Amino acid sequence: MTGYVLASGLKAIAESRGKTVAVAENMNEGTLFGLNAQGKAVKATQLAGAVVKPIGVVYEGSVREWGEGFVEDPNRPLNTKSYVDIISRHRIGVAEGTFTIADVASQKPVYLGLAGEFTTTIPTGTGTFKKIVGVVVGQSTVEIDLMMDLGVTL
Repeated sequence: MTGYVLASGLKAIAESRGKTVAVAENMNEGTLFGLNAQGKAVKATQLAGAVVKPIGVVYEGSVREWGEGFVEDPNRPLNTKSYVDIISRHRIGVAEGTFTIADVASQKPVYLGLAGEFTTTIPTGTGTFKKIVGVVVGQSTVEIDLMMDLGVTL
């Protein structure tokens, strides 16, 4: 699953911000990304043989052109002409009711998925990368914290 950024900065509990990197592929808001061999941002993945460890979250789409209207759009892509800051903590919104009250109460962990997504399914395949990337904090909210777990290759 992917989502959209609900809050950043102090609203998201003291974000961590690093350097800015060029983008190698189109990504939407809420996508987890890592770096390719050229040092450019690509979608993070747990996929065996193609692991890309997450270092940041896309927190907004590409910069608007002069005169372009602004609408909060979770599907506004970050295109390959763009740059993205490495920010490792965010609150991400997903569809209302995605998670149960029990998930919220237990702060159910979410793991790195495929193509920049996160999932509640624990990776188990040989060679996959198992990393907790955040926890459920609301029925439609996940708090991403890429520094909470180092991850392990299975």
